[in-house]
Parts: sequence; C-alpha cells; structure tokens
Amino acid sequence: MTWSRSTTTNKHNAKASYWCLNCAREMQKVGKKRPVCSEAGHKVFYFRSKKERDHWHELRIEQMAGIIRNLEVGPVYPIVVDGHKCGNMLLDFSYFRGDKLVVEDVKPARGADMNGARGQLFRLHCKLMLAIYGIHVEVV
Repeated sequence: MTWSRSTTTNKHNAKASYWCLNCAREMQKVGKKRPVCSEAGHKVFYFRSKKERDHWHELRIEQMAGIIRNLEVGPVYPIVVDGHKCGNMLLDFSYFRGDKLVVEDVKPARGADMNGARGQLFRLHCKLMLAIYGIHVEVV
C-alpha cells in the first residue's frame, strides 16, 4: 500500500509532516521511503506536530530578520556522567539570541501529558542538561 500524504498523526493527534529546511517546502512521503528534496543536498526534517512546524516558521522569520542566528533544528546533546554515556537529549531547536544560547523543546498544550513517566523523564533530562552543559531548556 502506498500513499502520498505528507502528514500523519501521532499519539497527541498532532499533524506531523516532512519539510525541506532550506526551501521551506513541504515534502511528500510515498510509502515507507523518507522524502527527498529536489534541490541537491537539502536536509529534510520530520516535524512531529503542527505546533513544532509553526514555531520553526516563526524562528526562521526571526533569523531572516537578524533577530536570532545559527538556528539549528533537532540538535542532539550526549548525556555523559563520569565518562559514561547515559543517552542523548534530542531537542527541537537551538539558536543564539544576541550572545545567549537558547535551546527549546516544543510540547503539546495539554498539561496532563507532562505528568506521566515521559514528563518525569523529560524533566530529568532537562536537569541533566543544566548540570552538564549549563543550558536551561525552554519548553514552548
């Protein structure tokens, strides 16, 4: 079975989609293959929700206006404690506003989603990010 819709729904019923980060165009997914941008070398990113995609659009506009710089989508920070790698912290966005590094993670609007085991794990990861890197993760 093949289908050409670029959006799917995740556990929060949020519309997920693939977008080219350079062209700012939505990519079509066909079957199980990850979409590829027609322009050579452009990175295609999977946004897990419409809220995350819309926030990326806002940050991109701010970057074009010169308000922020070095926008990175999907940064990964290794969590290493006493020389042992414990895992990775995958966040949604990082950028510089002036000289300050801002790291953001987009979460659903419902507060109940942060009360379970996932919420506890996310809060633990945020505390480790602050302890290891000195970076405060902002929740959008």
